[in-house]
Amino acid sequence: MAGRQVAVPLRSRSDGDFTHRPSENSLYTIIDPPTLYLERVGQQWMQDRGEAKPGLNYVLERLPIGYALYERPRANGIKDKYLFGHPRQYFDSPNRFYPHFKHMMEHDGDMFGCPCTICDRRGGILPGRPASKTVSSHFSGSFKSGSSSRKVSRENSKRPTLNVQTTSPPVNGVVAKAPYKAVGRSKVVGAGMDGARVDEEGTPDVYRNLIDKLKRHGTLDEVIKEPLSSDWRADQELIPSLMKKLQRDPQWIPRVGDIVLYVRNLPQGIEIRLNEETEEYQLWDPQGKRHKETPVWEAGLVGQGPDDDASEGSCDDQWYVGKSLVRVEPLPNPNDTDKSFSKRYTYVQPEHTRPFFLWQEYVGRLTKQERHATMQNAFTVAATMSLVDKYRFQGKWPEAHIFCHGIYIGSELIAVGDTVRMLPKAGDESEFSTDVLVVRSIRLQLRNLDSASSNDYDEGRPYNSEIWIHGSAYTTVASRSSKEWLSDTNTEVPKAASNYGAWHPLHPPDKALAVPFSRIVGRLYEHDLMGSWIPNPDLDTGREGVLDARHFASKNDRRIVANVGTTWFWADSRADSLDLHTLNGVDVSKYDDKRDPKEWRKHIKIMEAGAGAAERKFAPRVPNLRGFMAPTNTNTNSLPMRTQGGQSEDNSVSGSSVTIGSKRRVIDVSEDEDEVLRQTRIVTNVPYKKHKIQVIVD
Repeated sequence: MAGRQVAVPLRSRSDGDFTHRPSENSLYTIIDPPTLYLERVGQQWMQDRGEAKPGLNYVLERLPIGYALYERPRANGIKDKYLFGHPRQYFDSPNRFYPHFKHMMEHDGDMFGCPCTICDRRGGILPGRPASKTVSSHFSGSFKSGSSSRKVSRENSKRPTLNVQTTSPPVNGVVAKAPYKAVGRSKVVGAGMDGARVDEEGTPDVYRNLIDKLKRHGTLDEVIKEPLSSDWRADQELIPSLMKKLQRDPQWIPRVGDIVLYVRNLPQGIEIRLNEETEEYQLWDPQGKRHKETPVWEAGLVGQGPDDDASEGSCDDQWYVGKSLVRVEPLPNPNDTDKSFSKRYTYVQPEHTRPFFLWQEYVGRLTKQERHATMQNAFTVAATMSLVDKYRFQGKWPEAHIFCHGIYIGSELIAVGDTVRMLPKAGDESEFSTDVLVVRSIRLQLRNLDSASSNDYDEGRPYNSEIWIHGSAYTTVASRSSKEWLSDTNTEVPKAASNYGAWHPLHPPDKALAVPFSRIVGRLYEHDLMGSWIPNPDLDTGREGVLDARHFASKNDRRIVANVGTTWFWADSRADSLDLHTLNGVDVSKYDDKRDPKEWRKHIKIMEAGAGAAERKFAPRVPNLRGFMAPTNTNTNSLPMRTQGGQSEDNSVSGSSVTIGSKRRVIDVSEDEDEVLRQTRIVTNVPYKKHKIQVIVD
């Protein structure tokens, strides 16, 4: 290249997956440095940003974390280059990689809404090409007959495969060739279309099917698709925009499904401030400059968050939420069939709500009789958990991971990309919270699959199920870090962590920290906003309140108490965990008399399984009744899990050993909370098939 080269610094944002690499015994060799991609992507990025200057050539300082360039020789001596690291597939040219790279840089490494040819289900776009000319594909498990399909299979067979032997997700509408040779015109059915195993509503049980497929193939890495589930199809319309909104919004903004403190009918112009004389939070009249009465705080469920435009705020004020309101429903008692509280909803300003973990600061001085009844209800559900949008299945027999986009823990929704506070580790000298985790993945780990019964609903030997949160960890205690762990990728202040102190990495940059879900306190709220609510907030604020509420729940939630020795309740959905009958005035799916999954599946098959254009045009629309909050029976809870009395094959401690059959859905953590809630392990980012994982259990 002519001209002077300028290194372009890279933002530490990536979705790169170190496990996606060619097999060691393959013909691939790594290319280091990956000059081709560094030069082309760096130059185009600077041009798109309008920062390129004539006479200068721009080169990326490195590839995004988790990505690596490989080459493979053909028989004629030509070498093909492939960029590995995308969670689903490789890239075969810088031109295809650039849209994905640009999206990562602009969206904190989040691939939701990415227009590249791999992420976009319709085929994606290439730089300079209109999206309308791309090829679409509805299902990765569907094969079209005809010569064009056979031609694609021949071409695709020459392309590299990952170290897991499975059908890859579609790229440009093309489905990768199956790892076995088809005979005649045998039908290929995806896990989400296979009716060999179904749930209680007759919908294909995709998780059981994927486990069976993993058993047959030994290794598997597959995007989870449930095309015959109307609930799953509804989520696919909502989840991408939801996740993008969560990434964009400040973490303090109430999210759908959060439990918050709020004051009903707060007079206009009146504020809530701490009365230093009485040490109570009271109404404050700015005009009269005097404190008034103590408000009544209720605990409510956020049914609708602030509007997108309002929550974006202005550039000058990151806390601005305009006139957008939050719909809050008083939380009903999960131990009672009376759910009339849900009908007494109200709308409040987001800044007039408070996160529930501040309950001790606001109502801790009151007796049980003095508090609003909803406070007791919120305590009762503080030890509930439910996963959000399981999107990827990865495994090597007899273990597997199911990747999720989010998880409800107690009162809050935690999503990939969030910065969360952690409980201190077992053995720490300090019992205060000083660490945070930037969530990179949320995983349901399945173990002992080879020892489990093949019948989902019998009382045979089950397997272990654990939920782990993986991410990059930081601490405010410098002595717990090392200068050797510093790099360009971990020196930026984590999201929402400004003004809490100096941050130091808790592990080397090529490793990730994995903690059980129960060690998460909740989202880290922006310091400036917290300072307007309580004096001198720090990382430990509200920790005791969270633990006290969880302890109360373990002793008072009937679903937990009914199973001696358990401390958590694992629900199918957020609506299930809170035992809701309605949300926003609409019956949740479990209590919807008009719900007819069988009829919906007929309509879906008409639209997708071979109907012509005319039939699809007049096919009835499948109703969208679930939304984000209330999935039904298409879930992992139909799988047999380890009971409290069951023994593992090894001596490791489960992060959240679970029973999820029709009889029990409670989590056996431990009688000794301190021992289990503070488990930690450091996971080395190496190719998945090697299983070279360094585990540290505290």
